[in-house]
Amino acid sequence: MTKQNLIYFCSQTDDKGVFCTDLSQEYQLVASTFDLSREAMWDLSQKAIGCSFAPQSVKKRLEQTWAELRPQVLQTRVP
Repeated sequence: MTKQNLIYFCSQTDDKGVFCTDLSQEYQLVASTFDLSREAMWDLSQKAIGCSFAPQSVKKRLEQTWAELRPQVLQTRVP
């Protein structure tokens, strides 16, 4: 798949009481449904920052934090 064919999306949950889920469960569902790696899931979560309604200053800070945390988080082994 080329970059021109990619469709970006972000997973979210805005009504935990109705859907009995949380964001972690939604990310797990996306990863298992589409057989995505931890790296791919990290990239999706990072791209979701740009989709938020947060002010640009907050988005910029979050994007910096995600970039800084990426190596540490992706090196951690998952049981």
